Amino acid sequence: MVKGNIDIVFVIDASGGMSPCLRGVVANVNGLLDKLAERGFHVRLDAVIHNVFDEHSFMLDSMYMSGSALLDGLYRGKTGRFFTEDVQAFQSRLNGVRVEGDKDMLMALDCALDYPFGALETTRRVVVLLSDEPFETNCNFESH
Repeated sequence: MVKGNIDIVFVIDASGGMSPCLRGVVANVNGLLDKLAERGFHVRLDAVIHNVFDEHSFMLDSMYMSGSALLDGLYRGKTGRFFTEDVQAFQSRLNGVRVEGDKDMLMALDCALDYPFGALETTRRVVVLLSDEPFETNCNFESH
């Protein structure tokens, strides 16, 4: 069966150093979606936007939810609103991201992988990770 739907979740590092990169994402979303539309795909978008302020304070947002509401929607079976087909609303949400603090990309990536994607038979599932942090920074390596 042809998979004509694509669900894309952008995992976006909103730490201070990402400001120039984030603007590039917003500027290029239309180009990506135009190419997918030319090929006949139906696309839904969402984003997991994250940063960390200290060991007790972090920000985790999506298109429509933030903080505990997002986590409740993903993990506690509570109702949540996920994905949009409105490209302008998506771009507007990205334009409104405040970049500051540090990053914790593995937590945000884990949330994105648990999103309520469309049926596997009809939907391509895509997670795009955008961060300026090297992957190994999030790993706990013990020296022996």
